[in-house]
Amino acid sequence: MIILMDKNTNRNVKCSSNDDNDLIKVQKPIFVTGAPRSGLGIIHQILTSHHQVTSIISNSMQRIIPHSRQRNHIQEFHSLLETSSLSLFLSRLGNLIRSATRNRIQYNDRQFWNEYFEPYVHVTNSDVTDEIANYYRSIVAQIQHVNNRPRFVSTLSEHSFRVLALSAIFPDAKFIHIIRNQRIVSCSMFVKSMDEKSISNDDPYFQSLDRILGGIRYSESSESSELVNYELAVQIIISRAREAISLRGQRYLELHYEDLVSDPRQSLVRILSFCELSQNPDFVRNSCTNIRNENEKWYSYLNPQNL
Repeated sequence: MIILMDKNTNRNVKCSSNDDNDLIKVQKPIFVTGAPRSGLGIIHQILTSHHQVTSIISNSMQRIIPHSRQRNHIQEFHSLLETSSLSLFLSRLGNLIRSATRNRIQYNDRQFWNEYFEPYVHVTNSDVTDEIANYYRSIVAQIQHVNNRPRFVSTLSEHSFRVLALSAIFPDAKFIHIIRNQRIVSCSMFVKSMDEKSISNDDPYFQSLDRILGGIRYSESSESSELVNYELAVQIIISRAREAISLRGQRYLELHYEDLVSDPRQSLVRILSFCELSQNPDFVRNSCTNIRNENEKWYSYLNPQNL
């Protein structure tokens, strides 16, 4: 393990000693961008259920242990219970615990980015240091290795503001930008903003609304003006995510939620082709059954002329 110092933040950054090998393993990672409540969750669910793709839980710390190694540790522990010597038992138990700890990866995608950059702050390639890039590449490579899957996906709405930074870290990264009817998204976010559970979950969107809007926020204390604020924020997020259009090669896919729910099979084939993932007919068929149109429940709240 190598400890590097980030000169910009004076933080210690841990990198694996085999970083050069890790860089080779990380090929065409997939980043899903878009405004909250736009359908990022269903895209993440579809991709992570594919046998070639791995990911992590972004909102909580996850400890990952390969299943085969985990079984070996359990077998070793059972053999330890049969050991007659207490000193030998304690010695071997200590070695077992240390071995299991070394095989764990403690990682949180959102936590990593928030350590270096504020949520929903525009980040470019000039903001990414070599230390940060090497650490993130190393973590992604380890996750792929542990789960024995060649591709990685990360789904965070905040990634919409990090397209250029992510491209600098992974020059072959692919970006799926999902867009949903802005009126529905803003209404959904407005309703969620009044949910105490959502606020208590530290959703960065609500905490960063002023940061996203800057000086264009409407300050009138009315539901209509607040709804406009959410719609403006959604527009800004979409414009940031679209920075990936400028990237060379087949690296940006813009997908509309309405197309996904109206013709899921065609949309799934399009996603898999773009990501260069295998298109198993059973996988496509099963994934289609999990896609539902969540727009319909909002029609009664909104003027049909605005949809």
